[in-house]
Amino acid sequence: GITLALCDVNQALREAEACGRRFDRVLLSNVPDYSGLLNALTCAAPVLSTAPGAALWHNVLLGTSAYQGLAHYLHSSTQLPTLERAASILGLRHVCGEIAGGEYVRWELAGVEASKERDPAVIEDWLARVLLAVCFPCPRVCGGVTSEYCPQTLNTLFLAMAMLLDRGYPRHWISSFLSTLLDNTLTTTASSPQLSPNPASAASSARPARRVELGCYLTELRVLARAWAPRLALPLAAAPLPPPSQLRLHKLTLRVESLLLGRMILT
Repeated sequence: GITLALCDVNQALREAEACGRRFDRVLLSNVPDYSGLLNALTCAAPVLSTAPGAALWHNVLLGTSAYQGLAHYLHSSTQLPTLERAASILGLRHVCGEIAGGEYVRWELAGVEASKERDPAVIEDWLARVLLAVCFPCPRVCGGVTSEYCPQTLNTLFLAMAMLLDRGYPRHWISSFLSTLLDNTLTTTASSPQLSPNPASAASSARPARRVELGCYLTELRVLARAWAPRLALPLAAAPLPPPSQLRLHKLTLRVESLLLGRMILT
């Protein structure tokens, strides 16, 4: 087994996936409180083994009173409208557990019985909602009892696209969507969250299709597309990406003292 503490858990999970490691149990504790549920699930699901009973566990300790149960938390944190959609898109089936009282939530791989979405519009709509939640979040009150903790960046979107490819979704679906972002031509009926947490009723809300202006995010999107190019391996009919020689990786090291840190255990 591997026990990790005082590190980037999601990065460790991605490295484990790259090395081909698979685990029967992944216990995340309340990592989703700090990395966001979508980041945690898209990083943890690929390292679950296909053995019977292999499971991913996590709980939620921050801001739980803001939600009307797990389904509401899932929708507001990942833009997935239902627990069933988590199976078809993320490939994870909810087995048991709620978010009230710090109870552990258990997920298992959905398996072949969970059919993938057949309509590319469903996938494009979900990716657009994730994008809009990252780029145009609604105001949040930090530190309150009912505050929502859902940190996400544009890297979250690329994690989601990589996960969809791993699930076997057609590459041209993902390539087409990403090309519209890089060319700043995205048109969608999806809307950004108007409330935090986002009410479950917003899952079915849509507006007339209109173009989303992403000009202020184009540099970041193109840099991320270049950084993720080896992993995604997508044909892109979009504006040229910056050459790898222009990319720089910067790491900030912080000295941490007197903090109680969560722990992730893999067995």
